[in-house]
Amino acid sequence: MNIHLKSLLDQFLKSVLRTQNLLLLLLILFSYFFLDQSIAKFCHTVLPSNRSLFKQASLLISPPMHLILWPIVCMICYLKRGILTYFFMQVSMAQFISAGVIKVLKVVIGRSRPDVFLSQKIFDFSPMNFQHNYHSFPSGHSLTIFTLAFSISYLIPKYKYLFLSLAALLSSSRILLSYHYLSDVLGGALVAMIISHTIHPFLIENKGAILLFFNKKKDRANK
Repeated sequence: MNIHLKSLLDQFLKSVLRTQNLLLLLLILFSYFFLDQSIAKFCHTVLPSNRSLFKQASLLISPPMHLILWPIVCMICYLKRGILTYFFMQVSMAQFISAGVIKVLKVVIGRSRPDVFLSQKIFDFSPMNFQHNYHSFPSGHSLTIFTLAFSISYLIPKYKYLFLSLAALLSSSRILLSYHYLSDVLGGALVAMIISHTIHPFLIENKGAILLFFNKKKDRANK
């Protein structure tokens, strides 16, 4: 067990220190200081009030939907002894971990949402805040879809940038609806990258031990 925990920690540290993560962090800071407010004003004043298309796109990346969908897909594959069972288990685990991490980060960071800025001119942070209007960073919807994009990229690496582009396109709906700032969406992508590049390599590396554990559980249940 200690070996597996050390392996997970090592993978986490490697993921955090990736060059792409550091560049994305710099982009988040740049967006916060120079882009967020102007983009929020633009989306609020210039875009049409009827944003049904953006809302539909936003629904596709709803965290609760993905928390329900992928475990169901995993269970169906398991019952049919599908070859993708372990992959969908990875997807489900990544989604659940992302959901837990995002809840903690939103409360701890306590960033005000764009509607607070647009209505009250408040553009700040209120750490340890449980109010929904102060849960802007990072974007949970963006974290969900980017986590999924990275997960699928492990299965089909050839189309990695296509999946990430689709995730970015869908995530932009959160900005266009004035629910999040650009830096919130980038923050969701950053957290998704760290979680995905920690969880998937660890689960792939320890596939044999994990499957053996579940098979033993299954055998005991059948006795």
